Amino acid sequence: MQESPENLNRISEYGEPANKGIYCLCKVKRYGKWYFLKALQSEYRNLTQYNEFLKKEFELEVRLDHPNVVRAVSWENDERFGPCFLMEYIDGLTLDEFLKTNPSAKIRKKIALETLSAMSYFHSLQIIHRDLKPLNIIITRNGNNVKIIDFGISDSDTYAVFKQPAGSDGYAAPEQIINGAETDQRCDIYAFGKILQQMFPHRYWLIKQKCLQFDKTKRFSNADEIIAQFRTRTLLWFLIPFLATLLVVAILLTVSIKQNSDIQNITKQIPDTVIVQSQEKEEFTSEQKQLLDRMESDIAALAEPIITSLKQGEFASQIEANPPITTFVVGTNKLVRNYATTDDELFNKALTDKGLDLLVHYQNIFRTYTEKLPLGI
Repeated sequence: MQESPENLNRISEYGEPANKGIYCLCKVKRYGKWYFLKALQSEYRNLTQYNEFLKKEFELEVRLDHPNVVRAVSWENDERFGPCFLMEYIDGLTLDEFLKTNPSAKIRKKIALETLSAMSYFHSLQIIHRDLKPLNIIITRNGNNVKIIDFGISDSDTYAVFKQPAGSDGYAAPEQIINGAETDQRCDIYAFGKILQQMFPHRYWLIKQKCLQFDKTKRFSNADEIIAQFRTRTLLWFLIPFLATLLVVAILLTVSIKQNSDIQNITKQIPDTVIVQSQEKEEFTSEQKQLLDRMESDIAALAEPIITSLKQGEFASQIEANPPITTFVVGTNKLVRNYATTDDELFNKALTDKGLDLLVHYQNIFRTYTEKLPLGI
């Protein structure tokens, strides 16, 4: 049976209220649609300070229009709950509940990026959430999309009240729990680092480390910087094949210009063993450190036949006539990709960086055996 127009203008159905701190939340139907109603618990409804808290939250949220932030709809004076406001209804799980379903790394990364997108948006409006945590991040059942909720202790330059320390244990930045300490958007950056620890226990060490600096001046200054860190790691995978191609072209070019006339003199300048400065690896597991070292020795083994051939003056000017070069280029690419079998993007980046360093290092050795020409690499 269809509801009458007058009934559509009032709340027609109430769900079971759920208490959350000083507030209560209730699923309600209005205009034929479901919403969330947020009000004060009965013992706080006649206290001015708490009513100002509630009104402030509404005034902050109603300004926000972003797909990953809960949308406030209207301020009400409900016959059952008194002063309150309506929010869009979200069918989903809190982030901590969602993580128990073991989502893939791809979905978890999507959630991290959507959270950062929302942070970037409300920070651009000079709004600081101040209570980011898994309980305040809802993941929708349809599409696994992020919805950040509960701006109850949020802050903005617009407001002069409620500037006291705030935040939740385990997620509040150090400056949030110190009386008189100035807070800014970097307290949300800190909380994001804590959330990222739960989402990716064995990945993104450098991002987490920078987010969680005790000194806020050493953290990322905004969410966009973190988004850039996430995205640049993917681009690194295009560099290895590109540089390897340049390496082959450089070798063939120098050999076609300079034959083996000075090989005996050049040979004396080249060490028999190659030493490459290892990247700092304290953040990796012992198994990952072993893989990095093993890749270095395996690439050295691939380069050794070429160095031996060059020392003996047997270097050919065509790649088809010199199988060791093909083996080195193809083998280096294969080694990096084979070792990058985990979902740990920081470790994969370290592998890529080391592969690039080794390619450049051996290219310099090969070039010394041929001719010292600027190759633009």
